[in-house]
Amino acid sequence: MAATFAPPRLGCTAVLRLPADGGYTDAYDAYEVVCCACGDDPTLDYCEVPPRLQRLRGPYWLAPAAAALEMHLAQHGKHLADPAAATSR
Repeated sequence: MAATFAPPRLGCTAVLRLPADGGYTDAYDAYEVVCCACGDDPTLDYCEVPPRLQRLRGPYWLAPAAAALEMHLAQHGKHLADPAAATSR
């Protein structure tokens, strides 16, 4: 399944996504964490980013991916934003 990149909502520094075809060989339907604030480029494939970003990206199943995203955002001093609050500003 190919992933398409959608720009993060206002206030987001990291997103969860399904990797593009060929990103992982043994993790079908696993998610990855992509953080532009850490220098990750969402247009690059998993194998094209440095090892530190590969470790951040995962792969993760959905529940661990959500936990990894939340923990990563906390490291940036951010909290998961409520989508309704982000659009009401």
